[in-house]
Amino acid sequence: MNDRLYPLSVERLWQWIAEEFKQDHIFGVHRALFFDPKPDDPFQMERYGRLLETPIGVAAGPHTQLAHNIVVAWLVGARYIELKTVQTLDKLEIARPCIDMTDEGYNCEWSQELSLDQSFDQYLNAMIIIHLLKAGALPDLCSNKRDNRKDKHPGFIFNMSVGYDLKGILKPNMQRFLDKMANCQVEKKKKLACLTALHSYAYLDVPDCVSDSVTLSTMHGCPPDEIEKIALYLINDRKLHTTIKLNPTLLGAEQVRDILNETMEFPAHVPDQAFAHDLKYKTACEIIRSLQNAADGAGVHFGVKLTNTLEVVNNHASLPEKQVYMSGRALHPIAVRLAEKFQSDFDGKLDISFSAGADCFNTSDLLRADLAPVTVCSDLLKPGGYGRLAQYLKEIRKAIRFAHCNDLQSFIQSKSPNNPHNPRNLRTTSPHNPLNPRTNPSIRFDCIQAPCEQTCAIGQRVPEYLRQTAQGDYDAGMRSILSANPLPNLTGMVCDHLCQAKCTRINYDRPLPIREIKRFLAEKGTAGFPDPLPDNGRRVSVIGAGPSGLTCAYFLRLAGFETHLYEAKEHAGGMARGAIPDFRLDTEGLKKDIAGIELLGVTFHYQERIDADKFRTIREKSDYVYIAIGAQRGKKLNISGEDAVNVMDQIQFLEAVKRGDPLFLGQNIVVIGGGNSCMDAARTAYRLKRFPRDASKEPGRVTVIYRRTRKEAPADPDEVRAALREGIILRELTAPVALRIDSDPGDQEKIARAIQCVRTELQDADESGRPRPIPIVGSEFELPVDSVITALGQEVVLDFFPESALRMDPTTHETQMRAVFAGGDAIRGADTLIRAMEDGKQVARTIIERENMDFPIDHPPQKISTDEAVSQVSSATRDRGAEIKTQKMLSDSIHPPLSEDEARREASRCLNCDEICRVCVTVCPNRANIDFRPIFSYPSIQRPIWKARRIHGAIKIEKSGNFEIRQHAQVLSIADFCNLCGNCATFCPASGEPFREKPRFHLTKESFDQDSAGYFFGKTEKQNKRTIYRKIAETGDLHRLSVREDSYLIYETDRVWAKFSADSFTPMEVHLKKGNSVDLSPATEMCFFLENVTQIYSSNKIHFFCERILGSF
Repeated sequence: MNDRLYPLSVERLWQWIAEEFKQDHIFGVHRALFFDPKPDDPFQMERYGRLLETPIGVAAGPHTQLAHNIVVAWLVGARYIELKTVQTLDKLEIARPCIDMTDEGYNCEWSQELSLDQSFDQYLNAMIIIHLLKAGALPDLCSNKRDNRKDKHPGFIFNMSVGYDLKGILKPNMQRFLDKMANCQVEKKKKLACLTALHSYAYLDVPDCVSDSVTLSTMHGCPPDEIEKIALYLINDRKLHTTIKLNPTLLGAEQVRDILNETMEFPAHVPDQAFAHDLKYKTACEIIRSLQNAADGAGVHFGVKLTNTLEVVNNHASLPEKQVYMSGRALHPIAVRLAEKFQSDFDGKLDISFSAGADCFNTSDLLRADLAPVTVCSDLLKPGGYGRLAQYLKEIRKAIRFAHCNDLQSFIQSKSPNNPHNPRNLRTTSPHNPLNPRTNPSIRFDCIQAPCEQTCAIGQRVPEYLRQTAQGDYDAGMRSILSANPLPNLTGMVCDHLCQAKCTRINYDRPLPIREIKRFLAEKGTAGFPDPLPDNGRRVSVIGAGPSGLTCAYFLRLAGFETHLYEAKEHAGGMARGAIPDFRLDTEGLKKDIAGIELLGVTFHYQERIDADKFRTIREKSDYVYIAIGAQRGKKLNISGEDAVNVMDQIQFLEAVKRGDPLFLGQNIVVIGGGNSCMDAARTAYRLKRFPRDASKEPGRVTVIYRRTRKEAPADPDEVRAALREGIILRELTAPVALRIDSDPGDQEKIARAIQCVRTELQDADESGRPRPIPIVGSEFELPVDSVITALGQEVVLDFFPESALRMDPTTHETQMRAVFAGGDAIRGADTLIRAMEDGKQVARTIIERENMDFPIDHPPQKISTDEAVSQVSSATRDRGAEIKTQKMLSDSIHPPLSEDEARREASRCLNCDEICRVCVTVCPNRANIDFRPIFSYPSIQRPIWKARRIHGAIKIEKSGNFEIRQHAQVLSIADFCNLCGNCATFCPASGEPFREKPRFHLTKESFDQDSAGYFFGKTEKQNKRTIYRKIAETGDLHRLSVREDSYLIYETDRVWAKFSADSFTPMEVHLKKGNSVDLSPATEMCFFLENVTQIYSSNKIHFFCERILGSF
């Protein structure tokens, strides 16, 4: 794939803008996100003696390289435009991918990817278009139009960024660039002449100077005297308002690492060389004072920019270079600390502009600290993209109003009270994995799939019941849940909620509390279970009344099966009921779920321990049997002293607590393990000691020891964090070796008094894929103990079933015994509740289908209509929602139920990812991904796929399948704008990489000719008919499909010529040029694009627009 950029001319860009704006968009961004400046906007500021309509902008980088990127940034409110850094070397080979914005940002980009002449051309194009837009060339774009012929302050500034040494800056190509940026009169006239034919506003008075200010960007390790020489040249010789961009390493290794690694817990490693070869703080201060004096003498402005990126060792497999450069929120507190240091040493008089992890929530704080203007890059590379800037201005306006100020200057001078409307920027690493799941095997078409729904093991329609909650239709929400989940109360409290960990909102703010909303519906909704179908005469026996058995029984009973549940204990619910502590599970809610299943007609047989004889009897009575036995026995440590009376496994401990047995844990409680059951045991023990039933007792101490680090722990990260917040001690990289027993020879009971441990270090991965813990020789130590709880997992006891017969079909779950199925812990070992339910549901589906019946609750999802303006604003707005309250008492739920207001408020934050997904569109800095809506016929677009074979000299044409489009929104990629940076792949909620897998369209013949794959609209050389061309990289073939006047299409490659009817796409005639068979499927896809992506011709140049953009074309 070609990673070159192919910029468009100013006239082509203007045509695109003018036509697309008829549909309320410009370059895919809806006008609802556009900034409409007003004369009384409180955040206006002055820079270099000129007005800036806003104090925010875009930093030099991927958002400021192409003209249309700059225009989009301006449209959404950026007014300080730091143009992408240029240097004399303008033919660089950049490693791809080059951007990773998973959480904190990393890149291995350099300066501009265009030639210097192209860069100047793009900057001039952007300036001309912005002046056209400000002058009112598009009706109704701005309510406050300016007459550019009279207005000396257009409200925005283009700031050049140059590097990297004086020798390079003095080269002819850089001198030519600087000269033209200072005076573009010749080039400007030519461009305006081209635009005169397109619009009457082309006569407007565009300035001759593109930029009279510059930011100096130097390499990491640039010598101090070189920095000063370059800046003096720019100030004295070029008379440019000059800013030097400084590195965060100025703060020093100790402070940088303390903030980054200790306080914020980011794993980034800053090498010693980054500090050794960079400018030092004292020298920087000397240079700054020297340049301030020089600027005063030259009559120009001087300031500093905080900060450059931070050089770190690459520990991200997604980027190919050894060293990468960190940006984003991990850099933010480092840069703020450095700004504070500078202002302290310069008495608050140093001009500092800022760009390091700025976002909508902290920008007003930065402005109040007189750090302005604030420019952004990393934040705009996350979902929402350019549109995120609209919220910056809303939050700034809100902060100024809250401070009772009228303008930015008075806001800066005001005191800083606590602002409840301005949540603090996150200070530690993200509590969730920001990456979404990889769910869809192909994303070329129909890629929209809600990651929460795809991650859910039982396939709940999460966005559907969230919408119903937001609308207050709780019964509908409950019915939606019950269509996939018979245990809403149970899963609303103790599901491992992987759906929540994959919520797209993680990449914005915080995920929705999906589990808590489900619990709210289970308690609030009055809709009962569906009515079962009439009895079908078939009997199924389910052994084990835990979540897996209950789920299987539910769906089978709904389908009309006579269903019997056998349970060894006196109650149903399995380990969930017997061992999950009260603070996590309300037993009454679980009883409600079980009662509902019983009311359907499921027969429960309690206290039925199954042995070989009973199993044989059950098989004889039943048409089908499902074994859903749970893991009832804790695993052993297998160390000496484990048989002491004060050592128990987590099942024994948790069941004893549930029963209310008296427990004497003492003051020093040690829990061994790293899974969820370990956290349950530790947090339960903590509650027993922190809030002892005997109030006279002193609180005890609970310590968890784990042989790896918390990063490798299998426990839900939320559970680990909650345990630490409560005061539980976690000793990582610690392995138990033995228990020291203190007892007299005559004592009948052994009592453990200490646990002997050894420290471990992590080495190569073991069979689990996690790093292997290796004991460190000589690191042994002891911890005093009063009681020990082992939580190493659980084992299944299945003594009535022959082990040799337990092997099962992974799809049907059928064992080697006919009509006997197994699932849950019986097959997986101890696993999550929701996975056990998945097995139960799958077994029920298998049995139902084997009886040639339909699954009882399979209804199509509800479709919603999405307003484009609302959708784009929502997908560009960060909304952290409310903090979920927690409690710590033993008998109280750790998460009290959501109130009705909380549930509806949180549910309304859903982005409706099951209906619309524009993530790859918004995160692309070059706007290379475009969403479009095909001309649709319900329920899908279908076109036949054909193949042709030569048999005994005759051509036989056969239908080989259907090309089908089911979703109303599709995405294509514009190859001319795509440089393969990889950012869309980082955030794609489905599988694959949009920049590689989405159909690639070329706007220019040059781009198409120089790439190995893609589409291009053109005209046939002879007939001058509308034609779509396609290159396929795997074969190197060129395919051509042309529209003819008499309602047919001609498809041609070097192997085949074919004629298709235009209405049904049926082959009318096929000639094989080579070989004896050909696959005609490429023609079908080309036909789809010919119908749904169209083009216009202007001056023999092609401009294509998606169907949404078309208007009158």
